[in-house]
Amino acid sequence: MIRVVVYSKLRLYEETLVRVLDAQPDIQVVGTTDAESDRGESLRQLRPEVLVAELAAPESYLIVEDLLRACSDVKVVAVCVPETEHHVVECFKMGISHIVLQSGSLEELISAVRGARRGEVVLRPAVAATLSRVLAGMKTDRDYGARGVSLTSRERQVVELIDQGFSNQEIASRLGIKLSTVKNHVHSILEKLHVRRRGQAAALIHGRATRVRRQPPTRRAAE
Repeated sequence: MIRVVVYSKLRLYEETLVRVLDAQPDIQVVGTTDAESDRGESLRQLRPEVLVAELAAPESYLIVEDLLRACSDVKVVAVCVPETEHHVVECFKMGISHIVLQSGSLEELISAVRGARRGEVVLRPAVAATLSRVLAGMKTDRDYGARGVSLTSRERQVVELIDQGFSNQEIASRLGIKLSTVKNHVHSILEKLHVRRRGQAAALIHGRATRVRRQPPTRRAAE
């Protein structure tokens, strides 16, 4: 029997979750937690294996963090998670790998509770796709960060196209932006890298120029 505690700021959600889960032959809802007032005391007393936490409200993330500090060995299933990259990533940062999005079903919830108890992680395609994008972005950030450079995503695109030999006009056409906007991006890149030419910027970013003479960029170099 899987011992479950339910947390939700909304009574309607809480009662629905309790009834659905308690109706399962292998799940026992041993209680609910008033997380905002007892800061995890009820969770410690009830000793659940799984905490089902409704995370529709932004403040719920801080409350669940407090619960995890109070009872670090409990597995968490987050439900009603908004379908944005930010909210999914926040769950994983907190150590929550069992996520049921706002568009999720009761079947997904029950499956997630059973999977959490077994230590299995089953990601919905939408969640898996979000994590893939985030991990890819983290790799890019490490690549650029290793060179001590903080570029915006658009500046990264511009640098990649410069490295491929495209002119400013061609970059504007490919990205669907104005030529003047491209020039502004190039100028910003040169300033951040302390180089004078576009080619030097691309070479430095990709590690092909280890000894670039660092001089203040001129506005003409960005044209």
